[in-house]
Amino acid sequence: MKTVFIIIFLFSFNYSGFTQQDSIKKIEMEVSHVKTVHVIFSSAITYVDLGSSDIIAAKAPGVENILRVKSAVENFTEATNFTVITEDGNFYSFVVRYNSKPNRLNILLRDDNILVEGEHDVSPAVVDKITRAIYKNNQNDIKYLGCKRYAMQMLVKSIFVYKGLFFVHIVIKNNSNIPFDVEYIRFMIQERRLIKRTARQEIQVNTVKAFNEQRTIEENSIARAVYVLPKFTISSDKIFIVQLIEKGGARNLTIQIESEDFYNAKTIENLKLR
Repeated sequence: MKTVFIIIFLFSFNYSGFTQQDSIKKIEMEVSHVKTVHVIFSSAITYVDLGSSDIIAAKAPGVENILRVKSAVENFTEATNFTVITEDGNFYSFVVRYNSKPNRLNILLRDDNILVEGEHDVSPAVVDKITRAIYKNNQNDIKYLGCKRYAMQMLVKSIFVYKGLFFVHIVIKNNSNIPFDVEYIRFMIQERRLIKRTARQEIQVNTVKAFNEQRTIEENSIARAVYVLPKFTISSDKIFIVQLIEKGGARNLTIQIESEDFYNAKTIENLKLR
């Protein structure tokens, strides 16, 4: 018998307690029709709103801070979303895509938006120091990974590794007179032979943290961000994809990264962590 999920809409929370000082957390995740994803918050859940009927969610029985999320239908194609507000005033915005084999089945959300599954032992403070050091040093270690189209350019400047976490430094250049609104930037692993034929068979790699990510790249401007990715390995028959999608537009950019670029990632010894 299939587990019945009760969709929770808790509208009775105190809106006056949510201020502009409270942080908004944006997280990407995957759901399946046959597997349940548990999202563990640091405080009790006071409000849940689902973006569509493609997903269902309920608080885990007997606890106030764990949300169970699952797909209501198989293979939904359009990304959807849901929103959670917790008792401590944090506002979480989730972007949800379907994957029959979700990368994460248990997601722990800490106060500073670090997602942890027990796959690595790096504190949020250390992750923050590393991302800031990479951004500040602005090293251009890689000169061959990029894509240029429609007066837009996306480049991978460097890849660092620390205890299994990858730190990918990306620069986006808007050389046009039209602002570029970012729908999303995503990371995924694909079969090499499928790249030109289809994008259906792919494994999405969710970010652990995004430092200085911009939602709009203004005209004739440059934006840089450091993305933290969880541990993964790539075989020679697969390739890593970075995809930048324009909101309501067609100026989409894609970078293909070989497995060797991750295996040869730099260590952080020469970074000045403060």
